[in-house]
Amino acid sequence: MKHQPAKIAELIAKYKIGELTADERKDLDNWLAIEENREYFKKITGSEGPWDWDHLTGINSGRIWGKINTGLPHQEAVVVKHNFKWKRLIAAASIVVAATTLGWLLWKNTTVRNLNEPAITSIKKDLPPGSDKALLTLANGRVIDLSSAKNEQLAEQTGMIIEKKADGQLAYITKTGNGQPRTNTEPQLTLFNTVSTPRGGQYKVILPDQTAVWLNASSSIRFPPVFTGNTRTVEVTGEAYFEVKKNATMPFIVKIKDMEVTVLGTHFNVMGYEDENEIKTTLLEGSVRVHSLQQQEKNIVVLKPGQQSSLDKNGQLNIANEVNTGQAVAWAKGYFQFKNDDVATIMRQIARWYDVDIVYKSKIPAGKYTGKISRSTQASEVLKMLQLGGIKYEIEGNRLIIQ
Repeated sequence: MKHQPAKIAELIAKYKIGELTADERKDLDNWLAIEENREYFKKITGSEGPWDWDHLTGINSGRIWGKINTGLPHQEAVVVKHNFKWKRLIAAASIVVAATTLGWLLWKNTTVRNLNEPAITSIKKDLPPGSDKALLTLANGRVIDLSSAKNEQLAEQTGMIIEKKADGQLAYITKTGNGQPRTNTEPQLTLFNTVSTPRGGQYKVILPDQTAVWLNASSSIRFPPVFTGNTRTVEVTGEAYFEVKKNATMPFIVKIKDMEVTVLGTHFNVMGYEDENEIKTTLLEGSVRVHSLQQQEKNIVVLKPGQQSSLDKNGQLNIANEVNTGQAVAWAKGYFQFKNDDVATIMRQIARWYDVDIVYKSKIPAGKYTGKISRSTQASEVLKMLQLGGIKYEIEGNRLIIQ
């Protein structure tokens, strides 16, 4: 491999979040085999080599950004050209290294900008991150605000106690308290409860059968307080991650728009927001059958772990192999994680989590971004990383304006 500085910056950053391929690791090792490269690597990272990078996860972000602003060489805008010296070009890579210590990767297909150029036009306030908040609507129409409800029994329905646990999650518990999943194969009048999250909210629910569900922002799940009949059927909007309790005699079915996902016991994520072009189902464990209701029997696929199905608006169902399942469920683990995503895709996620409206002053900025950062950070920390790719913005009230 010809050791271009931009490529080395990418390799270092990709290593930080564990996405180096075997060939890429060899390329990085080959580059570090040169003493001058090792010395410069140590200078800009404080590390002997990528094998020592685990200690960087606890570095204070304010100190790192101070290092970026004051410790790097002052220079004009850096553009990768063959006649630049290595050290000047690696200075651009040092930005990526410092950003990586905050949990992010690098920008792609963008120009490294002048370090002295202000990237923010105006910031009138910051945007706090989302939190655990949701509404529980009972079958009788009663609405309970789960974010303000006490950690105690909230209601009782059909022999089930609905309780907000000490850790904040909502749980359906059998009245006998034996902790066994509550199901009933005898058909009866079915009641439904709904848990819904607003923009800027998320919530974990333990269903009557002890299936665990994590709801992302602007999402909902509708389910009965007791599963009856031959299936356990729920309806979802937005995005949810499931860890389904096994029950071979009573399949678990998730309905989302014009699609059904049928499982016996497995871990999977389903995402089908109205402002997204596809409904995506990502399988982590077990096996699921995905069925497009638009084309009935003609459009059924069975997923294996590591696969992802995509249902487009025309009803076409496709499968992608060996997808990054960690990226699909990063939100449930408390992270934003992007991989070659465009600005519009990233901004849709920011809008949901920070409860903000996105406004583009002109056309949507170009470029692909890859990165990972905690969802518990203020919006400015997320946007700070996009600034490295030249994105300018301002916050006015509940609007995030992209220049």
